[in-house]
Amino acid sequence: MTRLVPALALVVTLALPQAAAASFFGPPVPDEVRATIVAMLEERGYQVFTVETERGGYEVVAARDGRLWELRLNAGFEITRAELED
Repeated sequence: MTRLVPALALVVTLALPQAAAASFFGPPVPDEVRATIVAMLEERGYQVFTVETERGGYEVVAARDGRLWELRLNAGFEITRAELED
């Protein structure tokens, strides 16, 4: 029993950062969804760098015309917000 406690403590210590990261960044974007978003934005002249889930939609960092943009897309892949990054 005394050997089990340190092992359990180690497992919990290693698992906590992964759980925190998953709740902070949200679930990973499925490959087919990412491909759809990238294709749609590339048609509009963007170069996509990152796609993450956020609040039921997606947050995308992309460049267009030499400027860096942060885009919010809803679940239907419509752009609901576009802000220039500093």
